[in-house]
Amino acid sequence: MAGAFGVQAQTLKLGHITPPTDVWHQVSEQIGAGLEKASGGKMKVAVSPLQKLGNEAQMINLMQAGAQQFGVFTVGGLSNREESFLAWSLPYTFKDVAHATRAASTPAAKTMLKRLEPHGLVGLGYTFAGMRHVLSLQPVASVKDLANKKIRSFPSPIYNDWWQANGAAPTAMPLSEVAPSLTTKLLDAVDVDLDAIMMAQVVLRYFFRAPIFWAEEISVQLLVFVTLFGLSLLMQGQQLIVIDFLPRALGYDGMSAPADPAARERRRAD
Repeated sequence: MAGAFGVQAQTLKLGHITPPTDVWHQVSEQIGAGLEKASGGKMKVAVSPLQKLGNEAQMINLMQAGAQQFGVFTVGGLSNREESFLAWSLPYTFKDVAHATRAASTPAAKTMLKRLEPHGLVGLGYTFAGMRHVLSLQPVASVKDLANKKIRSFPSPIYNDWWQANGAAPTAMPLSEVAPSLTTKLLDAVDVDLDAIMMAQVVLRYFFRAPIFWAEEISVQLLVFVTLFGLSLLMQGQQLIVIDFLPRALGYDGMSAPADPAARERRRAD
C-alpha cells in the first residue's frame, strides 16, 4: 500500500504490524531493495515492524497525511475504508494460499485496490501469510461439533455471520486473553491466523513480559506434524535425497531391494 501524496524524501517509511520473522517483513524488505535498485540508490525504504509507527488505523492516517509512504495491512484494517476487502475473508473461498495468490491477479482484486484511491491510498498488490485455523479444547470432526460453542473470532461481520449461521457464539477477544479464557472454559475454541498468534507472542513477551505460553508449543507441534507428513509423502513418492553409495556398491539401484523376486535372485547371484 502506498500513500497518494508525492514525496521528495530520500528515505521513505514503510510500516506493518508483524515481527521481523514474519513473511510480511520479508516482503517489505524486498520492496525496499527493489526501490533502491530501481532508483539507482537515490531512494531507500526504512521498514518499521511491530507497530512501531502505530497500529493499522494510525498508520493509515499517517499515510493519508503524507507522513508515511508505504504500509502492509490486513484486509480487516482496510475493510474499514473499503468494504469489498471483506470478500477475502469469506469461508471456503480459497483452497490454499496458492489459490488465493492466483485470485490476487484477477480484475476483481485489482478493482478492490483501485477503490482505495478516494481514501488517499494507492493499492500496489497483495501478500499472503497463510490460512486461518480453528483450535479447540475438544475434538472437532465437523463444524456441527462447534455448535453452541464460544469461539474467539476476528471482529468482522463476515466471521460473525458465518459462526452464527453454524450455531456458534463468536466472541471478540484480544489474543493476550485467549489462553486464560481457554483455561477457565470461558472459551471453547479459537478462530485465528497462526501468524497473528506468533506476532502477539513476540509483542507480549518483549514489551509486556506476559507471553502467550501455548503459542510456541502449538508452533512446534505443527512444525513436527508438517515435517513428518512431508517426510511420509516424499518416501511414498521415492523423492527423498539419499546417500546411496553403499547400496550401489552392493549392486542395488536405490535404497530398497527390488520388488520382483526374480530380480532379487539375480542380484544375490551377482
